[in-house]
Parts: sequence; C-alpha cells; structure tokens
Amino acid sequence: MALSTGGAVDIILSSLSRRHTLWIKLISGMLIMSLLTVSAINRIRLGNALEKTGGLGYYSEEYDKVAYNALSEKEQGIQAIYYFPEWGFMSNFNFLTNNTIKYQDHVDEKMVQQSAIEYDVIHIFFADKINEPVYVSLLDSLVEADLKYKTYFTRDGKETFYSITVIP
Repeated sequence: MALSTGGAVDIILSSLSRRHTLWIKLISGMLIMSLLTVSAINRIRLGNALEKTGGLGYYSEEYDKVAYNALSEKEQGIQAIYYFPEWGFMSNFNFLTNNTIKYQDHVDEKMVQQSAIEYDVIHIFFADKINEPVYVSLLDSLVEADLKYKTYFTRDGKETFYSITVIP
C-alpha cells in the first residue's frame, strides 16, 4: 500500500509523543513567521528604493515617460519616429504604446534622410553616452536641423539614458 506524503507525515507525527508534536508545530510556525517577516522587510526595502529612484537602469520610470510622450505627440497629430539603436528600449516602448507608434531598432543615414521627409520629428534614444557622436553624425546630414539633446535622470539624480531630437 502506497502512502501519500501527507499520510507519511501523519504516521510520523502519531508515533511521536504529544509533547514532541507540539514542539514540531511550534518550530514550524516560527520558521514560517520568520520567512514571512524577511519577505515583508525585503518588500518594504524594494518599495523604498523604487520610491527614491523611480527604478534603475532599464527599469527606470523614465522609459515609461518616453512612451507616454510618444502617445501624447500622436494625439496632437505630430508624426514622429523613434529610433532605439541600443538594447533595452524597444520592448517597453512597444508594450506601453500598444505598438501604435512607429519605431526602429537600428538607424543609419539613409533611414534618417527618409524619416526627414516622412516625419515631423525624429527621436534617437541611447543609453551609452559614448555613442552620442555616432548618432549626431547621422543627424548632421540634416543641415538645417536644430538638434535637441536631453538627459533622463532617476529621481535621485543619476543619469539613465539620453536622447537627441530633431525637427527636420
């Protein structure tokens, strides 16, 4: 006859004296309470950190603001394209805009030239400041365009990512 795990536990507990069973239950309860307390403390710490920073790196709330700004531009009738040549931007943007805003995960000079004809605004977002000259050189081909640079910060003032916007 096969025993279930619960049945095996019942047999073991029934063979122990009443006093031992009480101790096992007490220790088990204390262990569960300890785990719940540690979990609650960690959740509070995480909540406090998120409240202070707004999220870090690719999990910053600033990424959400980019998507909401894109939706706002669309509502205002502004035809904009968003370029995300570096990893980490596209998925969040796509999800939050319900894939209703035009974006690309790479950029080159030909794409920028075509975008200048088709769109009112061109945005390029990047996380690594060292790559800024590469994106500026792509946009330099739009001779009369005025480039607008923006740095996005966490709530506690740390740089998160950057953008260059141009109105051709």
